[in-house]
Amino acid sequence: MSRLIISYFSYVLVAVVISACGAGKFLGFEEKKIPLKGKRVSVLKDIDGDIKNNFSTSKVQLSEPESIDDWKQSYNSPSHISINFLSNSSFKNFSKVTSGGRSGKDVSVLSQPIISKNRLIFLDANSNLFVYDLLKKKTKWKKSLVVAEDKGHNIGGGIAADDDFIFVGSPYAEIMCIEIDTGKILWKKETFTPVRATPTLLDNKVIFLTLDNRTLLINKSNGEIIWEHEGIQNSTSIIGQPKVAVEGNIVLTTYSNGEVFALNLTNGAEIWRQSTIKLEQSETSNSFSDIDANPIILKNLIIVASTNGKIFALNKRNGGQAWEQYVNTSQTPLVNGNSIYVVHNNKEVINLDLNNGKIRWIAEIDKYFKNAKKYTWFSPVLINSQLVIVGGGKNMLIFNPYSGELEKKYILPGVPASSPVIVKQEIFLMFKNASIFSIK
Repeated sequence: MSRLIISYFSYVLVAVVISACGAGKFLGFEEKKIPLKGKRVSVLKDIDGDIKNNFSTSKVQLSEPESIDDWKQSYNSPSHISINFLSNSSFKNFSKVTSGGRSGKDVSVLSQPIISKNRLIFLDANSNLFVYDLLKKKTKWKKSLVVAEDKGHNIGGGIAADDDFIFVGSPYAEIMCIEIDTGKILWKKETFTPVRATPTLLDNKVIFLTLDNRTLLINKSNGEIIWEHEGIQNSTSIIGQPKVAVEGNIVLTTYSNGEVFALNLTNGAEIWRQSTIKLEQSETSNSFSDIDANPIILKNLIIVASTNGKIFALNKRNGGQAWEQYVNTSQTPLVNGNSIYVVHNNKEVINLDLNNGKIRWIAEIDKYFKNAKKYTWFSPVLINSQLVIVGGGKNMLIFNPYSGELEKKYILPGVPASSPVIVKQEIFLMFKNASIFSIK
């Protein structure tokens, strides 16, 4: 059973019990209360001020479910705003589609698979690039991206695609363009340091973020650099890297030292800069200032989540802080309608009010999953107006996005490597052994 805090009064009761105060006295009545089942949740122990002021009473509003034909880049969008995906899946049947090389001690699958014109494209843990024809149900081609004189760096890398070409960022410090139908390399450039973030694709341009905090805007047709922006390299960063976000003429890039830059798409000029660690320096000794979650660009706001304990909403025009909330995550938040859904500390799911950052509900991910803490819970996805989360080992959870109630649990055929991909109402999921399954 999920341990769930879904209302203002429930949370106040928990907070009062934790602080050893009298619940009846605090709430203005003395009758004995039935205690909530399970361990009390103290997810926001560092919140300043009155706890009750940190809860939102507004109702959740979601977009209508919709079907899409392609998933051409990670999170299916350069802005990273999430849609409510339409699917015909019952979540009960798992069918293997294809597979590559599995993750191991020194190698890891970090890139989400993509789909372009019925072609499933993915990187395995050994830096092999695959193109699989979903209609003919066979592999079109496979290509190794390993640099012969520099073996053993198969951590990360990412891919994006348009109708005809794949754009690859390699852990071997290369970026390249490959023809989807033939596997022919059209151009290839060195980046000097590895690329672990997935590329961001828009119109005739592609953006790469390198491990040493350089943002490169590349001409898709020839690989030439249009402009380059460089931040300060951080010596303590987590393995993953965030994908650059783009909306309109704004390029939003986040670096491993906690800095956030809004850049002009045309010329790379800085529009504004912000740091996620300014408010943290006096509050924490955490040496990690990393930002691993993808930033999200909305109409007027930018959402940035960091691993140093906060999620921020910034003014899109000038970078000023609109609100902040004490949430710690390395996973990209799901933003849809008036809600933000985020996995906190790899053990709770939280719904935040997009307008003010206040909490609607908190759901504690069940603790009885064997070895769940050893594995990542990945970013939530909305499917048929249900909140779907995979991870924690071989688990898939379905929550009610309005209340946070855990509705269903499923055992997966493997340990997931990323969140699901939904195309033409079919759900695809990649596992750490680089196998890809269809969920029907």
